[in-house]
Amino acid sequence: MIMNQFGNDQTIQHSVIERNADWHMVKIVKHFQSVNDWEQMTVIMVDKDLNEIEVLKRMSPGARILLCHFHVIKWLPSAVRNDKYGTYATEVLKQIDFCVANLVYSKSEVELLQHANEFKVLACRGGRDELWTYLEENWMDSKQIAMSMKQCLEAVIRYQRRREDDYATRLSMPGTLRNINYVEEMNQLLGMTSEWLAGMFETEYKFATTCDAITSYTIDDQELHIILRRNGRAHRVNKFDWICSCELSAIMKLPCRHAMMYRKSLLN
Repeated sequence: MIMNQFGNDQTIQHSVIERNADWHMVKIVKHFQSVNDWEQMTVIMVDKDLNEIEVLKRMSPGARILLCHFHVIKWLPSAVRNDKYGTYATEVLKQIDFCVANLVYSKSEVELLQHANEFKVLACRGGRDELWTYLEENWMDSKQIAMSMKQCLEAVIRYQRRREDDYATRLSMPGTLRNINYVEEMNQLLGMTSEWLAGMFETEYKFATTCDAITSYTIDDQELHIILRRNGRAHRVNKFDWICSCELSAIMKLPCRHAMMYRKSLLN
């Protein structure tokens, strides 16, 4: 799955052979770049697989590559317990876990180096250095592609809030368009509401303005309300707010065909 700068994603199906992973990565990125304005891409987020970073640096020289913070949090504790880096006593593993957490959440490079030295002391006990060598070669050289989780969340939340506001605006803001298929009254409604709401209301309006629509109903006119009966069904319309007991009016809180038909009959 690859996502462009507009938030649109593409699923790229590719049979990845482990021995040729870099070659396949190049093909995938080339496919993405061929259909997107990739030169505007400024940030690339990668997971724990550090092998792909060199390929991405070469393919996108103007972008900054960041490690996915969630993968870092998950990957380092599991690597500590990998047998190929040696085995440690339970108490030592607990101390290493604390060091890993401190490394991940370091707020400055000075703090990071301090926790790295603590990690080195623990990892090199008994003359073993496999775990420390792994950390130093793969992670300590990646300091420039790491950043505070607080900064990540702040940027994500700000982006999400902006997209939510944009969606709410497009959904609720009164439209300024005119529909050539609408009569003047419907276009006035379109100017005061959203396009979606006008589309919902159009069906009711067309039925209510049909010449003989009211003749198919029996009207019981009371002081505070009216009751319209047809085919064994009855709908009650309040004369003060013109809200009907039908489903559309009860849910949308808008005048329905029954209220419009009755008011139209009064004008006639």
